[in-house]
Amino acid sequence: MHEIKGLLIGHKNNNQNPLKSYTLNNMQHMVLFLCLNNYSYSAIALLLNEFGYKITPVRVNDYLEQLKLIFNVRNKELIKNPAASSGVY
Repeated sequence: MHEIKGLLIGHKNNNQNPLKSYTLNNMQHMVLFLCLNNYSYSAIALLLNEFGYKITPVRVNDYLEQLKLIFNVRNKELIKNPAASSGVY
């Protein structure tokens, strides 16, 4: 995640988003899908643990922070619009 923050800070004054063509990894896709379906951090962690992924609510929050940076939004609720418009879900 620090690489993403550094990348964004490096391009802070540039008008183009350096993450526009960023491809999401599998875990980011799963967290995004569950987030878009209104699951909480802890519910996402519980579901993913049921499917064999070892993840805590804190780590889910880290993934959501990455997604907010990728989609250039300030909160979890605003992820829905860019994710839908970009064709992710």
